[in-house]
Amino acid sequence: MAFYFSNLAQSLYFDLGQVDVLTGLFTATGGSTTTFVNTNWANLPDPPEEDFIKSYLAIVARDAGGASAAPELEYSLVSAYAEATNTATIGTLTAAIAANDTVMLAKQDQFPVDILMFAANRALQHLGDIVLVDESITTSGSDQYYSIPVGLKRRPPLAVFYKRASDVEQDIPVTNWKFYPATAGSAGSIFIPDPLDGKTLVLYYKGIHPLLTAYNSQILETIHPDIVVLSTKIALFEWWNSQGSGSDMDIWKESTKWPQQLAVAKAEHPIWEMQPTASGFLVVGDGMHGYWSRGVGYP
Repeated sequence: MAFYFSNLAQSLYFDLGQVDVLTGLFTATGGSTTTFVNTNWANLPDPPEEDFIKSYLAIVARDAGGASAAPELEYSLVSAYAEATNTATIGTLTAAIAANDTVMLAKQDQFPVDILMFAANRALQHLGDIVLVDESITTSGSDQYYSIPVGLKRRPPLAVFYKRASDVEQDIPVTNWKFYPATAGSAGSIFIPDPLDGKTLVLYYKGIHPLLTAYNSQILETIHPDIVVLSTKIALFEWWNSQGSGSDMDIWKESTKWPQQLAVAKAEHPIWEMQPTASGFLVVGDGMHGYWSRGVGYP
C-alpha cells in the first residue's frame, strides 16, 4: 500500500494530540469542492460555535467510494464555519467532498503543515542514502556516452541493466560500463562500450530520498511507515524545542522515547539494501579517471 505525505501528516497530527476528541475525525454528511458539512455536530451536547475550526487543516482521510479517488488525501485550510448550517468553507479541492467521506481536522497553531513537510524531508535525509532506481535514459546503438541525472553522481551506480519489455523476464545486465562524475550542478556520464539500441537503462544507485513537495508525494516503499513517522517526530521536536516551545513536560517525556523506538523499528523493518553487482574501482592512469564494472549479476 502506498504511503504518501498526507498519510504521514495524518499519523503525526493524531499522535501529537492535534486532533480533537469529538470533532477532529468524522464522517461528512455532504460538501463540495470548497465546503464540507457535518450535520451530526448539531446533535452534540455542546454543538460547535461559529468559526470554531477556523484556520484548522481539513484532510480528506478517505473517499467513501473506497477506490482512493479524489479528493482522498487532499487537504486545505478552513477559512470559516457556519454554526447554523454546520458547514465549513475551505480552499478548493480537485473533487467534491461527499456524504460518508472521512475528514480529519488538525490544529495548526503548533505544527503547521508546511513545517511538517520540512521536518519530513529532514527526517528522510537523516536516514542516509537509500537504494533508488533511475529509468530516464534510452540507449542508441550509435552512442556510447549518456548523461546521467545530477542526483546519481554521489557514487557509481550499484548496477546497470537494460529493461526488458516484459515484466516476467529478467532485465539484461550491462557489463563493462564506466561512470564519470562531473563538476557540481552538472550531469555526469556513463560509458557503455557496445550499447543495445532503443533500450531503457535501469540504474540502481544510492542517494537521498526525493523531496516531498505535495500532499500526494509518495514515500519510498522500502522504508516502513513506522520509521518515517518516528524519524519525522524527532526532526519536528528538534525544531519545536529550538523555538523554546518544549515546556509541556508530558510531551517532552514522550519524545525522549522516540530515538529508542526508532532503533527498534529499524531493526524490525530494515531498509532494503543492495550490494554492487560487481566491484567498482577508480581507474587511475588511463586518462579518464572513471569507475569500471567488470562483473555481472542481479539485484
